[in-house]
Amino acid sequence: MNTEVLSIVVGQLMPVIVELINSRISKNKKKAKYLVALVVSMILGLLTTYVSGEFNTTELLGSFGLVFASSQTAYRMWFKDSEIDVKINKK
Repeated sequence: MNTEVLSIVVGQLMPVIVELINSRISKNKKKAKYLVALVVSMILGLLTTYVSGEFNTTELLGSFGLVFASSQTAYRMWFKDSEIDVKINKK
């Protein structure tokens, strides 16, 4: 599978992962949320690059950027204040 497509798909699923992590580890969510999103993006970018078989620095950086940008878009457009977000955070 193409690294770019895989990165975008993974990024679309990432808001759920980030919220689950934040709901369990952070009391100050605003500060930790961004850091957790960056770390998870790096890990998932590494994994998507490895799985796609195109493991090099250029693909890794591109994948990280796409995963992060895609996750932020998905969060703002679909996830923020959704039923899933409310259930995870018990708002």
